[in-house]
Amino acid sequence: MSVTNVLTETECWRLFQRMFPNGLRDPAIVAALAPEGWERSPLVRTAHPTPAQLREESHRIRSRIQELRRACGLPAIVEDIPDATGETWKPESHIDPVTECAELLGSCLWHLFSDNHEVRSAEGSPVELGTGRLAAAFLADFLEHPHQRPSSPDLFDYIQFYIRCNLIKSRADLTPVYALIFLRMRRCGLAWRYVHPMLALANLGAEDSAEAIEFERWIREANYESIRVAREQPPPAIVVAYQSVYGQWPEGWPPSVTDVF
Repeated sequence: MSVTNVLTETECWRLFQRMFPNGLRDPAIVAALAPEGWERSPLVRTAHPTPAQLREESHRIRSRIQELRRACGLPAIVEDIPDATGETWKPESHIDPVTECAELLGSCLWHLFSDNHEVRSAEGSPVELGTGRLAAAFLADFLEHPHQRPSSPDLFDYIQFYIRCNLIKSRADLTPVYALIFLRMRRCGLAWRYVHPMLALANLGAEDSAEAIEFERWIREANYESIRVAREQPPPAIVVAYQSVYGQWPEGWPPSVTDVF
């Protein structure tokens, strides 16, 4: 597919207006995702996590950093993470259902339309929102100005969506959110292809050094292991949601080593 067939930014904006004519801050979406009330929905935890959830997230991030440090031959960092067992959950701030639901929706949209996944229009044209940061900025603009994109986008707003879904996905089952998005994508004739998350090594001019070669080997093994685990475990929420709407597994699932390497 030629790059000239890629949807323009204006066409992407119109597409999102078709999918979400009332914008992301839509009380009807809140009602659809949380019919018993946002405060009673498990999805409220995406904005108001429990102490135990925060501790688990912190532990997961630190463990990943330790793995990378070991791969680089660096010493481990010894840190003590406070135990949150037994702490009672309560929101740290006022619950705002419409805003919190809209921000969760935007985060899941970023995961669907960015993060290396592929979206195509009914005519087969790629729907690309730009790099991860630009895609997040696009969604931030659509959140604030759904009826007309501002002439000068505020790129600083991208952080509220950029990779946020990967940070909060363990706080609640996001399958209903993805399914709502896929349903609207299907109505617009959009196709979606799953791309398994992979580690990559940036070329900084020292690719022939012993350290770089060893690190590249570690990345390759980590990617192989990631694919193996993904094939043995239940499909992630985003894939399950796709199957529930389209009636089949998405292209790219399950991930295959031969497809990537």
